[in-house]
Amino acid sequence: MTVLCRVHEAMLAAVRTFLIGLFLMLVAVVFFQVIARYVFDAPPFWTEELARFTLIWITFVGAGLVHQRGEHIAVNSFRDTLPRRPRALLDILISLLVLAVLIVFAKAGLSIVAVGTQTAPALGISMRYVYGALLVGTALMILVTVTQLVVRLSALSKGAD
Repeated sequence: MTVLCRVHEAMLAAVRTFLIGLFLMLVAVVFFQVIARYVFDAPPFWTEELARFTLIWITFVGAGLVHQRGEHIAVNSFRDTLPRRPRALLDILISLLVLAVLIVFAKAGLSIVAVGTQTAPALGISMRYVYGALLVGTALMILVTVTQLVVRLSALSKGAD
C-alpha cells in the first residue's frame, strides 16, 4: 500500500509540474498577444488558438487533481449523517460509480482521438492533440479513483476509516 501511495504522489507531483508549465505558457502567450496587438498593432494569428488549446489541457488535466483532492462539487449532507461504516461503504459505491462513468468517458475520448482528422487552422496541428486532453484527463481521474478505491477497501477491511 505504501508503494502505491508513493507512486501515486509522485505521479500527482509530475502532473502539478506539468500544469504549472502549461499555465506559464498560457500567461506568456496571452501576454505576447496583448503586447503585439496594442503596442505593435500586429496581433499574431496563432496565439489565440494556442491559448485556447492550452486552457483545454489545463482544464482536463487539472480535473484529475481536483478529483484527487475531493474538491469537485458534491452534496454531502446525506453522507455526513451516516455512521462510519455505512459512510465508508457509500464512499466505495460512489468510487465504483465514478469509475464506471470515467471508463465510458475514456472510451469516448479514445474514439474521438482515433477518428479525429481535423487540423487546427492557425497552428496547423492535428486536433487529435487537443482531443487527447479528454483522454489524458480521464485516464488520470481513473488512476486517482482506483487508488482511492484500493485505500478505501483496505481501510474498510482493517476496520478503520
